[in-house]
Amino acid sequence: MLKSRAPLAVLICCLFLSLEATAAPPKATGSLKKQIDAILAQPDLSRGFLGVEIVSLRTGKPIFSLNANKMFTPASNTKLFTTAAALALMGRKLRFTIGGLVRSYGNRYYHKPVISGRVRRPKEMTVSWFEYAQSLTDRPVKGMLTGPYTMLDWSYNEAYPTRRDAVLSLAEVIRDEARDLERAGAKYIQIDEPAIHARPEEIEIAIEAMGIVTGGLSAKTISHICYGDFAAIYPAVLELPVDQLDLAMANYGYRWLELFDRNPFTKELAIGIVDAHTHETETVDVAAEGIRKGLRYVAADKLWPHPDCGLKTRTVEECVEKCVAVVEATKVVRKELAKTKVPA
Repeated sequence: MLKSRAPLAVLICCLFLSLEATAAPPKATGSLKKQIDAILAQPDLSRGFLGVEIVSLRTGKPIFSLNANKMFTPASNTKLFTTAAALALMGRKLRFTIGGLVRSYGNRYYHKPVISGRVRRPKEMTVSWFEYAQSLTDRPVKGMLTGPYTMLDWSYNEAYPTRRDAVLSLAEVIRDEARDLERAGAKYIQIDEPAIHARPEEIEIAIEAMGIVTGGLSAKTISHICYGDFAAIYPAVLELPVDQLDLAMANYGYRWLELFDRNPFTKELAIGIVDAHTHETETVDVAAEGIRKGLRYVAADKLWPHPDCGLKTRTVEECVEKCVAVVEATKVVRKELAKTKVPA
């Protein structure tokens, strides 16, 4: 039977990771500026440097800062510590500043995080959100996580020797969160990877990392992919170890379906039939036609109609209208399929 998802509660979350910088300063000799340069020359600190501040442990105020161009700037109305004292202070209170805004799409921007130390997860982070959402309905609610490759690609890596090292470390943390969601009762766990096609040459490490996350889970696993050039990673992405791929289609005029003519699609398909990036709500007829397009490539029991992406950029009224369009379109196509069934 053709399936639809009509969420009673929208659960959108990102997994935030605790990052630590643990570099120890070298012995204090020479000028303060030279010593800071020596610290920044260390391999684990020189990649992707954004800036550093030395902060007074007594007042909590900056003593001086070093920007991305490595220009030394004493804070106003302060006196510099001696070289030895300042470097000792740096060893105890070293932090990286976040750079300027990075454009995500349209006029949406975000502050890009920095992986500045070994990633870790002090405790579960999304379980309480899942449990609350699940308490509002008797329908299954998906556990929602950001995938390891997207976390890597949308961050600066200053802590790990290679991008593969970083993504596998992230995967281990996300795996623990996924297992906690499953123990809390999640029957569906979605691990979003919207950045998976950003560097097609890295598709293998994205697949490897996802294997760490989903390995051992009994819940149905899903990965949502949107933005960018899906064709650049197809059909290799079919090796991603999840049960279902959740693809934005409406926004792209369903052109990704043409890829399935050359290389058949082998997983369940969650097909986006309403555009999450427009204020206009699709008619039921338009949304239903999107389902019919998907049925040319995927059997009805493996096709899941839904919005292209998360609806966080839309108003509440628009979210409801678009979800209603998905549900009503599904009902229309179900009736069509029932009429075409051959009696046993």
